[in-house]
Amino acid sequence: MTGTLGWLGRGSLLLRFSLLSLAVLALIALGLGTILQREMERDALHQQADEIAVVVRGVLGPHLESTDVGDRSATRAMGMVGGPG
Repeated sequence: MTGTLGWLGRGSLLLRFSLLSLAVLALIALGLGTILQREMERDALHQQADEIAVVVRGVLGPHLESTDVGDRSATRAMGMVGGPG
């Protein structure tokens, strides 16, 4: 066998172990990076939703009545924006 594959196959045990360890470490880093990115995005979206809810409660809450929203969700919606109901 010639070429890189033949050289790797006849390489020392230490070299093969090092390359395998590097590959495994790279996969773990990729997985952890993906998980961390998703969690940060999720946290940022929740934070934005909470901030917007505060603004909506302050601006729309005093002006809304239960007749302004649909019958099925009137109680829930009014509770979310801090209006009467």
